[in-house]
Formats: sequence, structure tokens, C-alpha cells
Amino acid sequence: PHDGKEGGVPVTSAPLVIENSPPTLEAVSLTPIDPTVEDVLSCIPGVTTDPDETTDFTYTYTWEVGGVFVPGATDATLSSVYFVRGQSVYCIVTPSDGVDSGGPVNSNIVIVRNSIPTVESVSITPEVAHTNTVLSASSVLFDADEDTVFALYSWLVNGIPVLEGTSAVSLNGAVYFNKGDEVRLLATPSDFESVGVSVTSDTIIIWNTPPGSPSIEILPGTPEPEDALLCSVVSDAPDVDDDTITYTYAWYLDGTLTTHTSNTVDASATAHDQSWECEVTAYDDEEAGGSATTTIAVNDLTNPDPPVFDDLAQHTNDTVHTLSGDCEADCTIDIFCVDDTTTETLTSTCSAFGRFSDEVTLTRGDISACAATCTDEADNESGPSSTFTIESCSPFDEYEDGSGYGDSAADVVDEFAIISDAGDSTITIQGNVLDDDDADWFVISTSDDLTADIAAGIDYFNFNVQLTTGTTDYQFVVHKGGSGAGDLECSSTAGYTEYNWFVEDVGDSIDGIPSDTRTCSGSTVYGLNDCEDNSDDFYVHVSRLGASITSCDPYQLSITNGVW
Repeated sequence: PHDGKEGGVPVTSAPLVIENSPPTLEAVSLTPIDPTVEDVLSCIPGVTTDPDETTDFTYTYTWEVGGVFVPGATDATLSSVYFVRGQSVYCIVTPSDGVDSGGPVNSNIVIVRNSIPTVESVSITPEVAHTNTVLSASSVLFDADEDTVFALYSWLVNGIPVLEGTSAVSLNGAVYFNKGDEVRLLATPSDFESVGVSVTSDTIIIWNTPPGSPSIEILPGTPEPEDALLCSVVSDAPDVDDDTITYTYAWYLDGTLTTHTSNTVDASATAHDQSWECEVTAYDDEEAGGSATTTIAVNDLTNPDPPVFDDLAQHTNDTVHTLSGDCEADCTIDIFCVDDTTTETLTSTCSAFGRFSDEVTLTRGDISACAATCTDEADNESGPSSTFTIESCSPFDEYEDGSGYGDSAADVVDEFAIISDAGDSTITIQGNVLDDDDADWFVISTSDDLTADIAAGIDYFNFNVQLTTGTTDYQFVVHKGGSGAGDLECSSTAGYTEYNWFVEDVGDSIDGIPSDTRTCSGSTVYGLNDCEDNSDDFYVHVSRLGASITSCDPYQLSITNGVW
């Protein structure tokens, strides 16, 4: 203290302590203000004041969800794992200026906004589909609120919706799509409150559907060896793609694959006791489909027709004769020939061309009656053929050898000695003209002994041909000097049974006919013929009177020269 004059004794007061003032938090806010259970909540402190004018504050956070403290939740944010829709969430914030903490302030928010459902995946099964496939929808849906979620499906074919709805969980290809189409599935989620974003599946391509199996049969239903086989498609193979269907054919004979690839098997390939199987495979324009098989047995149930003999000659000069005719191919031919004394059985096989030929031995002078039967591979036997008769002629024509010898003017029978006009020899020819022989030709050479004629003053030459046997069936004509038409003696075509060639003196207007018309002279004698050499070749042509040959009846020629 001081009194104006001098200072007093100093006195010290007690120290004054200034205490810290805690900060004050005016408000707390939560974001987002309309949260869903998928949001992270953020707690944001408002304006904080401090009388001490402190500006550097820290905050502590605590969280309550549904009135229950959340342990460990001390950050300014709270994950959605701690709350669900409908719960109240409190954020409690306590400010601090580093010395003291202020009073806690809380903010409350209710999780009320619905979470929009989502489609996590959508797919179509099966992934490989055909026209007749039923496609199924498959999707994985999610809802954060764990609400019941459903999908609204929309099927798109080539980009165009064809079927929609919550029940459209499948799509029948038989109704809605064809091969080559593109199919997608659109799935849209909903939880009855909100509709989520649509998600599209991968696109699948509809593949070709192979055709099914046809219905087939083999015709005829009971085939025999002479039948061709036809594999017939009774009902076409079904094809859901409506493609054009073609077929391939395979034939199996007794279980072994053959080279037949058409729908037919020729009759030449079928035989008794065979089993034929036809396999038919259907094809569309892309791939093979189903196959069908059917089997049929080939059995010979029909008796073959009787063999038919050729129109053969029924008279022959031979004792061995070939019988021939038509028959069922490959059958066994049995020929039975009976004559007056013997029975002969001949067995042969009919050729693949339906012909038979066999030799029968004949008894000369007898008539053999022959008939034939045909037995096929199935032991079916035909009835007997018509009876064919053949006679081995007796007497026979010794000059017939089957070569045509003596049957024409170009190949005459020339086997006789020269016959002279001595009248001391006779040529006898016996023969016949049968079905395989139109005529018989003979050449007879003659000689004229001119010296003897002159010496006797008589021309003895007298060539004579006489048909001594067979005059009712045969005739002949004579060619002199050659066999040509210009050499024909006696131009009548009727033919004759006797022929003579000689020279005679018939007299003239001055001299009368001599007492012996054969009179001739070796020199020029008034009133007599000159003796001449009349030697020549005479061609005798024998033929039947009628065209039909009904027997072995022979002819006989008697030929002389110089016989008066």
C-alpha cells in the first residue's frame, strides 16, 4: 500500500485458478436420410462451440440399434450388417476439446425404405436345344431386406416376346420356335413393392432335330423266288422341323450286308429259303435320323409250270435224239421216254435262261413217247408236260448225217459208181425226207460206150429213174448236166415217179421210122441217126408231195442205164 508519503509493506494475495469449459455439440445428423438396409450410415456432428474458444475437437461415437447398444461400433459409420429394415438406429456423439467432454448428442433414424431386389443370374436350360425341346427358366434373385422375391419372365424368339409372366418358367419348342431361331430369356425381379432391373440370359440357337423312324414293309408279303422285292415306306419319318425327308436303303441277305442300295431287289437275286432284311434310314437336309428294319422270308410255294417241248421233228433217222424245250429256271428236269421195249429216264437241270436239253436213246422202228416234269428248289413238282413222240425210222436214210449233206443242190450226194449203158447194173437208193430235211439231192454219172453202139448200130444209152416205193408220198425231178434251174428236165414242177433219157429215131418226112428206133450209124448214113456219146451227169431231186410230214415212210429209187 502507499499513503502518499511513502510506501507501506507489500502484501501478496492468494493465486486465482481459471477452470476449462467443456465444448457444446449443437446437433447430430445421419445420412443418408432415407436409408435402406444396403446403405452405410454416416453420423455427422453439427456445430460445436467452446467458451474457451477451442476449435480443435474430437468426437466419440456410440450406436444403438433397436434400443440395444452395438458393441464395438465406435466409428462415424455403421455398416448395414448391424440393422434391418424397420429398426431405429441411434448415433450418440460426445464432443471433446482435449480436456473435457461435452454432453452427448444423439440422432435417430428409422430404416424404412425398401431395398430394390436384383437378379444375380438368369439362364436357359438345356443349353443345346431343338425344335421339340421344352426350355426351362432359371434365375438367382437377391433382396437385401430378405423379402419374398419373384421373377417376371419374358421369352424372346428372334427378339420378339412370345410368352411372359411369373408362371412362364418354360417354353415349349413345339409351339414357339423352330430350328435356326434365337431364344433369350429376360428376368425382371420384384418383391411386391419394388421392381428391379431386368437381366437377359445368353442367347441359345435352336439346333436341327433329326427325323424319326419311318414305318416300312416289304412287298409282296409272301414273296417267291421269281418275285422282285420292294421295300416300301408306309409312313414317312416324322420331322418336327418339317424338312424334306429322303431315305437310304440297305439290304441284308441271311444277315450279311449286300450291295443292293435301292428300294428294290431284282427277282434274279431271290431264291427259295432266303431271309431278306431291309433297313431304311431317314435323312433331312442336315443329318441322319432314325432307322427302321423289317425282314421277310422268300419261300417257293407254287408248283412250276410243266416243261414245254420245242416243236421238234417227230421222225428221225438217228437212234440218239436231242429233246429240248422251255422250263422254270434252275428246276430239275426229269424226262421219261417209253417205247415198245424200254423205259428211259433222263435228269438234268434247267438253265438260268429257262431252257433244257437232253439226249434220248431210241430203238429203231419204235415210237418213243416222252413226257417231262420240273421240280424246283423247294421240291414243288410240276404236272407232266404234253407227251412228245419221236420215231427212229426203219428203214432209215443212210445219207442223212445232220450236216445238210444231200439236202441241197450245193451239197449233193455223190457216192455212186458210174453207170454205163451196158444195162448190167442197177443203183438202188432208199431214203426219206423228214422234218429237218426239205429234200434229197443225188448226182448219178453215166457213160455211153460209143464203140459198142456203132458196132451194133444201136444206141443202147437209156438213163432211167423210177420211184419204186413211196409213190403216194414222194416225187422227183431231174436236172441234166448241172443242178441249176436251166438244167431242169421236163419243166413241170409237179414232179414225176419215172424218168427216162434216151435217143430214138422218129423218122422224117422222107424216111419212115425204123423198126428199131434205137438204130444209129457210126458214119453219115442216109436215113439213120448218128451214134453219139450221151454220157452226162444227172441230178435227181426228191421231195415230198405235201408239206406235212406224218410218218417215217421211205422212198426207193431204182436207177438203170441201157435197160430196154
